[in-house]
Amino acid sequence: QVHNDAQVFGQATVYGYVKIYNYAIVCDDSKISGYVEIYDNAKIYGDTYVYDNAKVCGNAKIYGYAQISNESEIYGHAHICGDAKVLGNAVIRGYAHIYGHAGICGNAKVYGKSTVRNSAIVSEYAKIYDNCYISGHSQIRGFAKVHGSAIVTDYAKVYGHAEIYGDALINISSEIYDDMKVEGNTTICDG
Repeated sequence: QVHNDAQVFGQATVYGYVKIYNYAIVCDDSKISGYVEIYDNAKIYGDTYVYDNAKVCGNAKIYGYAQISNESEIYGHAHICGDAKVLGNAVIRGYAHIYGHAGICGNAKVYGKSTVRNSAIVSEYAKIYDNCYISGHSQIRGFAKVHGSAIVTDYAKVYGHAEIYGDALINISSEIYDDMKVEGNTTICDG
């Protein structure tokens, strides 16, 4: 169902019980199915696939070869692009950018102006917020939190109830776990 001033055009395919309304746009080769809701000023384009019970709203943009599924919610000014995947009950909001084979899944939350890219994975109940940068095959999982202007990159792993914040830098295969906290201008390299 397409309502109000919403638009579907190009080679876009919409089927199932999808609802597209307000000023949302779905175009190019996008595929939308299931019980998906797309509304407000959301834009879905490229060769994307949005399915199951996902919601995309606000000024969110989904493009490239991105996949959004399950109960995921994308809103605010979030951008999901490239070959990124958002699955499970994940929530992406604010000005977050997810791209470059990144995966967000489980009950993970990414918001603020955070960036997740280059095959990084955020999963389970992990939270990424503020101005964080997660990259380079890194993994954030469990109940871990990364916030402030923290950077996690180069195969680093943060899990358990660990917390990384401030201007902390975690890289080169380092592992931060259990209840560890890394803060301020701390740099941890090579585990």
